[in-house]
Amino acid sequence: MKNKEVASISSLPDEGKKRGIRLQGPRDCIRLLNRLINKSLNTEDKFELDRLKAVTYAISTIVKVFEIAELEDRVKAIEEYLKYNKP
Repeated sequence: MKNKEVASISSLPDEGKKRGIRLQGPRDCIRLLNRLINKSLNTEDKFELDRLKAVTYAISTIVKVFEIAELEDRVKAIEEYLKYNKP
């Protein structure tokens, strides 16, 4: 999981343009959250702020998934080690 933290983020979609955002690790999420924070500081449009809040919530959920996946990898490594190196 650690090797997949290379950023590959497009800008946030603007009206009329659809762009994908690829979040491959926590660093990508942090980078995108920074962009959202900057964008929210520069807008007073309620619809835009609501959209930014929704995306921020989704990003926090993705970060949890990354954390769980990393813990799962660590547990598997420990189990594999204990399988061949019984105490």
